[in-house]
Amino acid sequence: MVAHLCKLTDAEVNKSQNKEGGRVVQMGSPAVPCNVLGPPPAVWPPLDFVLGALACCAACVFTNPLEVVKTRLQLQGELRVQGSYHIHYRGVLQALWVVGRTDGLRGLQKGLSAGLIYQGVMNGVRLGSYSWCEALGITAVHGGSLLSGAGAGALGAFIASPAYLVSKSKFILVIVPRLVVLNF
Repeated sequence: MVAHLCKLTDAEVNKSQNKEGGRVVQMGSPAVPCNVLGPPPAVWPPLDFVLGALACCAACVFTNPLEVVKTRLQLQGELRVQGSYHIHYRGVLQALWVVGRTDGLRGLQKGLSAGLIYQGVMNGVRLGSYSWCEALGITAVHGGSLLSGAGAGALGAFIASPAYLVSKSKFILVIVPRLVVLNF
């Protein structure tokens, strides 16, 4: 664990000096661990929202091909009787290879825009609302961190669930257009 260092003001440095035999000896360093002076300042909650959303969107760009392959593996042969369809994908690595070879990079990144919206909204709301709870001091109360995390996660999932539905249904309609059956 790395200790954060805070700078002392000139007045605080002068208080930590001692005179011995006519010369000044400095008792401490002008940089002391922050836990002596208090915790480091928290990130401004709206900035935390933006940074959280950007970080999760960056991760989504790298994990989206795995999401594409997972969905294709789940949907292969879905509309056919078991055993009556040709198995195109035998595993994750082989499916990545086949999709990359046949559809290219665009095929591996299908549904990326909806995934970015979903991840950005969900994780931005989650991290931003938790940061608000920290700023209000709710996390300092016994059990407040647990309740703040659960509430922030639930709020993020609730707000982003329409984007998740759009991302999955859009992708499924592209892969298996006959899967949509209206039952009224």
